[in-house]
Amino acid sequence: MYILTFFNFKRVLFLLAFLGSANLFAIEYCDQSELYSHMKDIGSELKSLSFEIKRGKLDKVEGRVATINQLLEKSKQETPFLFSEKELEGDELMQKQAQYQKGISDLIVIFQKLDEVAKRGDVAQVKTVFSDISKSRKIGHRAFKAQCQ
Repeated sequence: MYILTFFNFKRVLFLLAFLGSANLFAIEYCDQSELYSHMKDIGSELKSLSFEIKRGKLDKVEGRVATINQLLEKSKQETPFLFSEKELEGDELMQKQAQYQKGISDLIVIFQKLDEVAKRGDVAQVKTVFSDISKSRKIGHRAFKAQCQ
């Protein structure tokens, strides 16, 4: 009986040691990152913004743009999961991070332009700038978005 108890004790110790070190072996998933969360929220805001623009509710644009720009600023501080997936390091990582941040900054400028033309009530120009946002978003996703599965 003593041997069996000692054997169980060793198994429990091993299990506790393994569970304690589980964080060392944890796999990070892109859909669990802050960046993913921010981008998901931006996507929701963009859907609402698009709906409001189509309905001609330009008075709602300013609030949506402010929320989106706050999320973009937070996103700019994150590192895309794709960079860790590709195991980028050193100068290459710094270069790609700078490109990513510039892309986000450029997008913020386009959103500010959208806000300006919406305040003027220029529906045609609002739709043109919103199209520019869509193009910029697609370029950014092609360059920096990992395939979350």
